[in-house]
Amino acid sequence: MVSDGIQGVKDKVATHPLTIAINASSGTFQYYKSGVVAANSGCPTGINHAVVIVGYTSSGDDSGPGPDPEPEPPVENECTVTKWWHSCEGDDRRQLQDANGLDNYWKIQNSWASWWGDQGFILFEIAEGKGVCGMN
Repeated sequence: MVSDGIQGVKDKVATHPLTIAINASSGTFQYYKSGVVAANSGCPTGINHAVVIVGYTSSGDDSGPGPDPEPEPPVENECTVTKWWHSCEGDDRRQLQDANGLDNYWKIQNSWASWWGDQGFILFEIAEGKGVCGMN
């Protein structure tokens, strides 16, 4: 459970993916193809669907490297995730490149396969309050 707000979620996502609940009933979510879904997009906030936050980026974020980060050294039997990179013992590979620059968003994976959204992913603005589609 994360109770430290946005920074608490960022801290968790820095070490592993995080499952969250959202509202997936609006056209904003169901017909998503690209871009960042804004907090004021009109998506309802009652939760009814589970998704996974796999990364984030935010403008002015000095807590980690930019779009082309160097992976941190692996720790024995552990993985470290830094924005779109992860490193595990004996395995340094790039997860996903941030093609949108340093915008303020969460990268979220949906379970509806790669035909949905942007190859199975959606970007939500990092926002206070109830967040995009009730994610907070």
